[in-house]
Formats: sequence, structure tokens, C-alpha cells
Amino acid sequence: MSETSTVFFVHAAADATFAGELAQFLERGSRIEPLVQEGRIGPGDTLLSKVEEGQIADVILAILSPDSAHAPWRREEWVPVFQMQPEQAGVYVGLALARACKFPELLRRKNFFDFTMDSLRGRRELKRWLMGLRPPAHESVFAPGKVACFTGRAEELATLAGWLADAPGVAVVYGPEGAGKTALALEFARRYEDDFECQVWLSASERTIEEISGDFAWQLGIRLEGDLGSIVAELRRVCAERRCLVVIDGACEPELAELIPGGYASVLLTTASVEVSAVFPGERLALEQCDETSGSTTELGHGESTLLDAIAVCPAAGFDPEVAAGIAGLDAPVARDALASLHSRGLAWELDRNSGCWWMSPVRSNAEDLAPLHARLTMRRAGHWTSHPQPEKLVSDLMQAIRWSVAQSGGGAWDLALGLTQTATAILRHYGRLAEALSLLGNFERAARHRNDRRAIDFCLWEQAWILEAWGRSAEAEALQKERQQFCADQMSLEFD
Repeated sequence: MSETSTVFFVHAAADATFAGELAQFLERGSRIEPLVQEGRIGPGDTLLSKVEEGQIADVILAILSPDSAHAPWRREEWVPVFQMQPEQAGVYVGLALARACKFPELLRRKNFFDFTMDSLRGRRELKRWLMGLRPPAHESVFAPGKVACFTGRAEELATLAGWLADAPGVAVVYGPEGAGKTALALEFARRYEDDFECQVWLSASERTIEEISGDFAWQLGIRLEGDLGSIVAELRRVCAERRCLVVIDGACEPELAELIPGGYASVLLTTASVEVSAVFPGERLALEQCDETSGSTTELGHGESTLLDAIAVCPAAGFDPEVAAGIAGLDAPVARDALASLHSRGLAWELDRNSGCWWMSPVRSNAEDLAPLHARLTMRRAGHWTSHPQPEKLVSDLMQAIRWSVAQSGGGAWDLALGLTQTATAILRHYGRLAEALSLLGNFERAARHRNDRRAIDFCLWEQAWILEAWGRSAEAEALQKERQQFCADQMSLEFD
């Protein structure tokens, strides 16, 4: 089946309005080419003869009503038309009950959609069936999991469904910290996953547009080269051609509006800034502070979750829990409380005597429910990035750790920053996110020059030259290689962004 499916709407003249409105809904939300007028039952036609005629299309949708299904149903006539002939022709057949009428009950068993009780539900179920017939252009990297203890927000979820799931659109969810914006976005992505060909989740908090664009391209399964402008333009083009949900969580910069693709895509943005929310196009949904029973975002509290994120990116050898707390941006009392809470959940600090490194481990024999959490931690260690299930999250955590490490005054923190930058560069190169890697290396080179660290400068110049050479920008790459060989003691005082 092609990217756009032709759907032949078999219907009686009395159901023309129903067929037309249904076709418009499906065309907006599922990328179909509707054949409505062609499927109208005219003088001398019957429902069965029109279904046979519809085998020129990818899908036949027979609309049942007293006006279309008034003739007697003989099994020897309708079974070949609805089942045998379409199967031989490679055509799918669906049935939509527009108004109550008599028909063989056996038809309810397969691809049957009842519009008589809940028309909107019928439309959505039919749209999801049509979307499921076409294999996705790319398997989604992001898979929305169930948000623990999510309750309430039924009205908000229904509103977002109308804005984003039923048709392409843009919605901005804004409110103060703790309002449950991320939890609502995750729950929407989970509940309406089948309404989209793919989903992309972009964490925007404290990330540059280069980082976000690289993440975007990787999740779409495309490798992009060139400057930021050309990358953003290609992202918008590719995404606009797909029925895709793009979530930009924690948007804090107006320039992120450049990533909104239009076309068939829907975009959900969350932000804590009312001013930033006004910059983006689309609908607006304001959230108030939620209570503890509505929209819990994770199994862990904020301090515990961010602490685990920081632990995951740090090198195992010689790991210091205080460093993880610093990377996580937690004050000492908050970090201590987070550690105590993790311990109470059956997780505790343990020293591996063989390797001499600290790690988190379940310490209770009845901790089966904690196994996924432990797997999450171990799989997200920076040293295991080649088998990491969510490289985009690991890269985000690495960038946060690099920023923290560079800002410290101690030599140990700087060594950590260099090691993390090398890891992040390797990951970005592996996934073809070269523009993102070039931005990281440029920033880190400026910080290295400020510290007069020739080793770090040499690493940054070499990697930048490699990227420029890969893009065919040989003159710039050669200039950097010469600088590696000749660079003098002149120091730049620019700070790491």
C-alpha cells in the first residue's frame, strides 16, 4: 500500500452527507485519498455491485443504512463480494454502520465500525484501523509508557485529542512547575499512540536547538548534514509528510517555533513560561498546580529521578555520589533526602570491591518490582551507550553533566567534563548527529582554551575537522588541521555556553 491510501466510500444518496463528513475527517487525520462521489449507489446499482466496483481502490468502506442495505442478504452473494474477491485482489474492506438496519451479524466480526451509539468513537476507531493497514515509514524510537498513578485530567485529554489526534494541529500546554504538564503530555501520547504513524519526544529544557534538532533527526531515522538552517528545513519537510506527533517538553526558547513542521504533523509543546507560550502558534491550554492525586509524572520524585540520571552518565571508576548530586543540581539536603528515599525503596549505595566503583543495587530479596528501575540505571550508564534503549535521553543527561563539570573550578571536574564530552561526541557521531556534535565541540573548545588545556583543544580541533571533512568542507577542515599543528599560546576567554 502506498503512503496515501485510496478509500472507496460505498454509500446511498441519503447518506451522502455522512460519507462526505467522514471522508473529510479521515483525510485530515490519516492521509487517505477519498473516493466519495465514485462510490455513490446510483440507479441500477446495489450495495454489492458497488463494492465489487470499488476493488480499484486500496480500501473499500461500505456504509450500511436502511437506504443502502435494504435488499435481501443471500450468503452465497455477499460472502464472495465482501470476503473472497477483495482478498484475492489485495483490497481491504471495512463496514460502517451509519443507521440501524438489517444485515448479516457475521459482518460484525471483522473491520466493523458502529456509528449509531458514539459517532466520534466510530470515526476514531475507523481512522486507527486505516492507519494500521499501512506500515510505518519508521519505527518510533519513543514509546510512551504508562504514567504511574495518573488520574483526572479527562477534560484536558479530550481537548488535546480534538486539537491534535483528530487532525493535524499545534497545542501549547503551559503552567507553573508542578502543574503536571509533562505527565499530561506523556498520558496523551500513550492514550492516542494509535492515532499517529510515529511519535517524537524532544526534551527541550537546558538544551540548544542544535541538540534538539540532532535528537529530532535521530528519532525520525534520518541522517542530516549541513548547517542548522538546512537541517531544520529538512526536518520540517520530512515530518510534515507523516502523520506524526512531536512533543517538545519544557520549551523555553522562542526559536523552537522553527521546528514546528505543519503538514500532517501535530505538535504538543509544554512550557512553564507564559511569555514563551504566547510565541508559538496553535491552541492554548493552561494548567493549574495539581495535587498529589492527579498526574504523577514518574515512579520517583524529582530529586530521586534527577539523581539517577546524573549517576547514569558518570564514569563508574572512582564515582563520587556528591558529584552526581552536583550534576543533578540538587542542594546537599535535597540530595541526602533523595538518597534516603532510594534506600527506603530497596536501593542503596554499594561498593563493588572488584572494580572499585560505586553503583546502585537492590538490597532486598523481595525487590522484583524494582528490577525495571535497576535496569534503567545500569542501561543508562554512559559506558553502555552502544546498547542504550534511549540514546537521546542519555545525550541530554550528558550535556547537563558537561555543563555542570565545566562550571566547577576543580581539576577533577574538568577531567570529568573532557571524558563526558568524548563520550557524547562518539554517540553523536555514531547516530549521524554531526551538527549537534560540532556545536558541542565548539563550545568545549572555547572552555578548553580558557583553561589552556592543549589536550582538550587538540581533541576538539581534530573532531571538528573530521566533521567538516565529512560534509565536504575541505578548506575549513584543512585550516583546523593546520591550527592543531601550529596553535600557539594565545588563549580565548570565551566561556562554555
